[in-house]
Amino acid sequence: MESSEEQNIAVKQIWIDWNAAAEQTSVRHVNQVIVQSHDHEFYISFFNFSPPLLFGAIEDRVRQSEEIEALRPDCIARINLTPRLLRETIKALQSNLEKYEASKENDDETAI
Repeated sequence: MESSEEQNIAVKQIWIDWNAAAEQTSVRHVNQVIVQSHDHEFYISFFNFSPPLLFGAIEDRVRQSEEIEALRPDCIARINLTPRLLRETIKALQSNLEKYEASKENDDETAI
């Protein structure tokens, strides 16, 4: 049972400044995503992959491509989510995608 002192303690709400936190992070392009699941969590890895630059005549480019043993994409970020947070994230992404697609349909209709 709570004492009278504990009942009189005021709860202070603290504002979270999402904008300031987001402004401190650079935005990077991602064109490859890998999702992995383990016992109680999901890992999502975001990559940017660019094909190699090959120069010269076609014979030179063929030779250069034959010398490539592996291509290494840049890992932009790796995040770990619980199943609950993954479900919430999927819902938020789906909702935003639907709003985006609806706005594009409206743009297309007004452009005609």
